[in-house]
Amino acid sequence: MEAAFWGLTCEPETGYSQLVDQTFRLSNVALDPKTDAKSGRVTLSVQAGNNVFVIANLLIGAVEQQSIDLTFSEGEEITFMVSGKASLHLTGNYIFDDAEEDDDQDDDDEDDEDDEDDDEDDEDDDDLEEDDDDEDGQDIFFDDEGNPVDAEGNPIDLSSLLADFEGDEDDEEDEEDDEDDEEAAAEAEAAAELLKGKRKLAAPSKKDKKKAKIYEMDEDEEEEEEEAPKKKQDKKADAKKPEAKKEQPKKEQPKKEEPTNSKKKTLPNGLTIEDIVEGKGALAKNGKKVSVRYIGKLTNGKTFDSNSSGKPFAFKLGAGQVIKGWDLGVQGMNVGGTRKLTIPAALAYGSRGAPPDIPGGATLVFEVKLLGVN
Repeated sequence: MEAAFWGLTCEPETGYSQLVDQTFRLSNVALDPKTDAKSGRVTLSVQAGNNVFVIANLLIGAVEQQSIDLTFSEGEEITFMVSGKASLHLTGNYIFDDAEEDDDQDDDDEDDEDDEDDDEDDEDDDDLEEDDDDEDGQDIFFDDEGNPVDAEGNPIDLSSLLADFEGDEDDEEDEEDDEDDEEAAAEAEAAAELLKGKRKLAAPSKKDKKKAKIYEMDEDEEEEEEEAPKKKQDKKADAKKPEAKKEQPKKEQPKKEEPTNSKKKTLPNGLTIEDIVEGKGALAKNGKKVSVRYIGKLTNGKTFDSNSSGKPFAFKLGAGQVIKGWDLGVQGMNVGGTRKLTIPAALAYGSRGAPPDIPGGATLVFEVKLLGVN
């Protein structure tokens, strides 16, 4: 909700007619301090249609200004009239409703957050695929008699590996079969070299384009190979036990940052609005009839009015049926929401107050819950 200053100076015994092109609120009427009159009554009236209504009566030298809370909506044809011996200054503010623009901005922000989440999910999927591609083939070792064994000392049938390699050599359509063939060929080549007495070990790696890497065994590896026959039986027994599959660790999704925007704001006119609970229902706008529950307190904590049970309090929003602070503060709420309004005296009962419960110049604190919008 945006507001801008509105003002009009009316000369005595003169009428001022206008077709309202922008909704505005009349909040104060004051005598012109330059008047030469020493006494008398000055009356401000407004004509709407065929009816004339008295808005304020001011007494020169006694009551020289009066707080008003009237809203004139766009499209109304009105005429202000002053009778008496002094000019009057009428002041208030224009009312602009920007609630719909705020809703559109919120929708754009939510779409941007959804796009960022999708990009992060795609990056995580790519990382998991790269991890899967880094698995290496099985290494082949040889015991002290020159027989091929796996890492646990179990014998390996080279003839079956060669047969698998020759049988799958022509299958180029399946990428996984091609990788298995290259690994088998590299292992077979390494086995052939070792059978010739070269005592070398093949270590195939996909990162080296499936070419066997040959290197000399050091003294520690030779000692381990000599001890392999002694531990062969134990290793065979252990090999029969199925190994538990290692679960691929899941990458933690980055935590979304909580919004840091405050839900409390103070308008230029001194009205403070704080959303305690944000509603999800219909939006309260000018011209709509709204139903509410509320508790009204002074700044010292004393409750002066409330509606917490029975029939909810209902009024037409923006029509001047309630104090100005309510018309401004309830706008933009959604059904189900609860809002705290801290209303300065200028937007409430002014310097006169509402005796005996509300003293003059009192700041009022309301907690309002919106139940319905019609």
